[in-house]
Amino acid sequence: MTRRNLNSHSRAIFGSFALAATALVSACLKSTEPQPPSVDLKGEWKYTGTQTSPVRETLTGTLTISGESGNTFVGRLDLVAVSAENGQQRVLAGIVSGAQKGADVIDFDANLETNPRRHVGQIVADTVSGPWVGTAAAGSVESGTFRIERQSQ
Repeated sequence: MTRRNLNSHSRAIFGSFALAATALVSACLKSTEPQPPSVDLKGEWKYTGTQTSPVRETLTGTLTISGESGNTFVGRLDLVAVSAENGQQRVLAGIVSGAQKGADVIDFDANLETNPRRHVGQIVADTVSGPWVGTAAAGSVESGTFRIERQSQ
């Protein structure tokens, strides 16, 4: 390779390296600050639902979304489950974390009784509804449906 070809080859390599380094530095400079939410979910929501498997129960309570950043959110779910068979009640409570998927769907896990219940719901105005599924402590599958409605602010 001649000296002239070597110099232009070296400049091309250096230029590519400089471009890659600039891209890497700009990616590292992105903010880690919370981003504005893409959909405003923050606040209290009235939760109603059913558990259809393994035993039938009605579920009522409150979903509180306490934090949002970009398309993710966190909060808490407090429920009372009432057995359809004998009317026995049990209290369920736990942390919620999830994300908005697309323009009108949210997907969140509610960690109740140390087992997550995955909820996937469609947003229509101030209501979200859909199915949920989880695994009970004994390993059986729990499933049902839910509906949350925003409480007036």
